[in-house]
Amino acid sequence: MGKNITDLAEFINIFETASSKSEILDKHIDLINPYIDSDKAIDMYRRFAQETRVVFNSYPNLKEYMR
Repeated sequence: MGKNITDLAEFINIFETASSKSEILDKHIDLINPYIDSDKAIDMYRRFAQETRVVFNSYPNLKEYMR
């Protein structure tokens, strides 16, 4: 479980801390796609990051994975 949680924590951190769309696209080039509305996808992932942070904060053992 550690690697999956660590990967998820890193993903969340990017969407919580990125100061611009280009910073996110630099790290997630898969969002540069003519079939994806990157603005909507980024908004969705930011909401996901916020909701996941709330859940992680409910579990003291998971806090160590978050920055």
